[in-house]
Amino acid sequence: MAETGDAGRLPTSLDVLASDVHSRLEFHRYAFMDCVGIKNALHCVIEERENLQQRQNAIDQLVAEKDSLTKKNEELAAELESLKEQLQARESSDQQQGSGFQQSHSGMAHPRLMPKRKRQSGDEDVDEHELMEDLSVIDNPDQVLNTELEATRKEISDIHSKLIEVWLFSVDISYSKHSHHTM
Repeated sequence: MAETGDAGRLPTSLDVLASDVHSRLEFHRYAFMDCVGIKNALHCVIEERENLQQRQNAIDQLVAEKDSLTKKNEELAAELESLKEQLQARESSDQQQGSGFQQSHSGMAHPRLMPKRKRQSGDEDVDEHELMEDLSVIDNPDQVLNTELEATRKEISDIHSKLIEVWLFSVDISYSKHSHHTM
C-alpha cells in the first residue's frame, strides 16, 4: 500500500509544481509587457526631445538673425542720423557762406567747373560759350546747392526705406518666433 499512497501524493505535487510554473510564467509575461511599454515610452520621449532640440536650434538661429538685423538697423539709424547732421551742417554753412559760395559742401570745386578750369589753365583760347557756363554756375550757387541737397535727400530717403524694410523684417521674425512658442 505504500505504493498507492505515494502515487496519490504524486499528482498533488505535480499540480502544485505546475501551478507554481504557471504563476511564474504569468509574472514574467507581465514583466515583459511592462518592459515593452517602458521601451516604447522611452522611444517617444527620445523623439520628443529631438523635436524640441530642433525647435530650440531654429529659435536660436532666428534670435541670432534678429540680433544681426537689430545691429544693422542700429548702424543704419546711426548712419541716417550722421547724414542728417551733415545735411544740417551743410545747410547752416550755406547760409553762412552767402551768395559767393563757389564750392560744394565737401570743400571741392563744383564738378562742372573743374574740367573747364583745367582747360583754361592749359589753353588760352577758351570759347565764349564755356566761359558763359562757368559764369552762370558761379553766379547761381543756389542751383549747385539745390542739386546737392536733392541728391542728399534722395540718399536719406533710400536709407529710410531700407530701415523700414529691416524693421518690418525684424517684426516679422519676432512674430513668427512668438507663434512658434505658442505651438
